[in-house]
Amino acid sequence: EISRSYEEGRIDDSDIHGAVGEIVVGDRSGRTEADEITVFDSTGLAIQDVATAHVIYEHASEADDVDSFPLVGR
Repeated sequence: EISRSYEEGRIDDSDIHGAVGEIVVGDRSGRTEADEITVFDSTGLAIQDVATAHVIYEHASEADDVDSFPLVGR
């Protein structure tokens, strides 16, 4: 949970680029360089997790440079 990092002063609002929903709908860019790190805090409604997983899976399955991976299971 990201709230603990806020409480401990490890991060503040300037460290947050945007919400995953903003990236998914194109209001903000996601990673633009291979060395950038994405932290996804999945605290919230389960339907948000499912929708996010679906979008990630669709993008990855269409990309030429991404190895295939199972969405569920081992």
